[in-house]
Amino acid sequence: MAIDYYSVLELSRNATNDEVKKAYRRLAMIWHPDKHLNKQEAEAKFKQISEAYNVLSEPEKRQIYDSYGDGGLRPCQFPPPPHVARVGFSSKGQQHSSPHFVFSPGYIDAVNAEIFGDSSCGNDSCSGSSNGHFRSPAVDGGLKNGGPKQEAWFLVNATDGPGMASSSGPMDTSVLYLQHSHISSAVLKNNLDSVLRVRRSDNLIWDLYDRGIHPRVCSRLQHMGFFGILQCGNHIFNNHLITALVERWRRETHTFHLRVGEATITLQDVSLIWGLNVDGLPVTGTDDCHKVNEWQQYCFEWLGFVPLITQFKGAHLLMTALHDHCIKTLVDDDSTELQVSQYSRCVALMIIGGCMLPDSEGSSVKLLYLQLLQNIDQVHEYSWGSAVLAFLYRELCNASIIGKDQIAGPLYLLQVWAWSRITSISPDRWGNCSSMPEHVDDVNGLPIPPYGARWKRVFTRTHAPNHSVRIIRDVLDKMEDDQFKWTVYDVQSHGEHVNGLWRSTCPLICFDIVEMHRPDRVLRQFGMRQSIPHVALDGDQLHDLSRRGRRNQNWANFHRQIIRAWENRYNLVMESSFHHGVRPTEKDYMGWYERITRRFISPSDLSDVEYGYRPGDAHFRSFVGFL
Repeated sequence: MAIDYYSVLELSRNATNDEVKKAYRRLAMIWHPDKHLNKQEAEAKFKQISEAYNVLSEPEKRQIYDSYGDGGLRPCQFPPPPHVARVGFSSKGQQHSSPHFVFSPGYIDAVNAEIFGDSSCGNDSCSGSSNGHFRSPAVDGGLKNGGPKQEAWFLVNATDGPGMASSSGPMDTSVLYLQHSHISSAVLKNNLDSVLRVRRSDNLIWDLYDRGIHPRVCSRLQHMGFFGILQCGNHIFNNHLITALVERWRRETHTFHLRVGEATITLQDVSLIWGLNVDGLPVTGTDDCHKVNEWQQYCFEWLGFVPLITQFKGAHLLMTALHDHCIKTLVDDDSTELQVSQYSRCVALMIIGGCMLPDSEGSSVKLLYLQLLQNIDQVHEYSWGSAVLAFLYRELCNASIIGKDQIAGPLYLLQVWAWSRITSISPDRWGNCSSMPEHVDDVNGLPIPPYGARWKRVFTRTHAPNHSVRIIRDVLDKMEDDQFKWTVYDVQSHGEHVNGLWRSTCPLICFDIVEMHRPDRVLRQFGMRQSIPHVALDGDQLHDLSRRGRRNQNWANFHRQIIRAWENRYNLVMESSFHHGVRPTEKDYMGWYERITRRFISPSDLSDVEYGYRPGDAHFRSFVGFL
């Protein structure tokens, strides 16, 4: 029975690409299986919507559909447009072209499943020719199921023509639908050496820490949950490494798309690298707008000093004001509890504005965070870890757009995460690190000091790529399975309730910022078997929301529905089978992943590059099945 894909998406036949995308996102939100009691009906409808979008969003498929209907999309019943190649395979695996098409209903579905279905192209089942055609080895020797040994013809993209998927991927653009505006598209145009400028705000807090902080203040910072950040120490950021990682970050999925699969920084990483609490109350409140004299009174009450008028920038306070006050003010054994508390808030605010949630300008901190520091005994009850992760996700998403030239945020987490997991770019540590962490906090189950402190020791980059984005990009392009560590923590030592929260598909909240946590896409990082994840339905509207023009906004009320989802976080924990010892094959997932991802960032044609390192290897790419 013929399918009217336009009716499925509730569109007219002259709908634009943007209208197709908006219709798909709207209907996918409505019919997502997780939102319906009748999952069988919802899954059927959701599958139909996805099928319609897959056809109408790609100009070549849409042209065939408009000309021949859905029957024209079945393998090789009709000739392709002129710029789509005709590729054939004989029963002996010999590839050749032909002026005609042969169609056999008895076996074409099975062959199509081998090439494009869930079981295709696993880790050890992909091969390819050198001219850009995708080939399944299942066809080379005839069908595995003993199908008739006849010729089969398939339509595959041969060039990067208008509206077509790139030869480096994605072949299926239903997941990475923002590729046209992604920073990796600029790299394809031989923009090889552009490096993001990393904005830092933490120099003053490290200067203060090096001068020495009284134990009474350190004790309060430990109780607040912030002292682990100081224990991890100060590091030089590698702009080239951060740029190469941003090129693989996808705002559609909140994951890095690596050759070995999707990976990301999760709540687990934040809580163990920095020792931050990821459970508890959301970091939100009212974005108050006051006059300068009112802000001065506010600071005097909670920070113990009155900043100068020139030290305010709207609702922001210059970091130099906090730094100068802490240097001039001494805390000792004779200081009152009020003085110690006020001093501790100053240091905590510097940690928040310098390391955790740094201002984009790198010189000030938002005073709205101070409302959460008023009761020092309750500071640790907030989920600062999830707020930090939301902030990092937002910075990565913004920096991954073409035309962006800088990035801020808690980039220490990003760099240590990469060092800990990607062995091919990790520096060598000197000294014995086996004693890290020393013990576990009985209250929250987190390590003391946190895992990030392992990298405080002296290390060398002699055997790792350093300051060349070309080289680091190429190293990531050629990553092998054994060069990524999926599990790096001794999670048995930590609280089981926190362990469960690490796998929750919950919203991450930091006042106006809301980003989705996607552990369902990286289950291997929790020692689980990865399956094909559901489509991400975050919606671009979350990225468009900001504090600009929203004075005195009560964000807790504004995001009340999202906060209810956060409160339901323990009912959103992902479950899957754990594996022990040898990892089982994930052929279904990898077959799907290789079709929807962009596994290579470096351009394949670098004939115009005259100087320096020339990344890319056509023979290598041919071997893995893309060229």
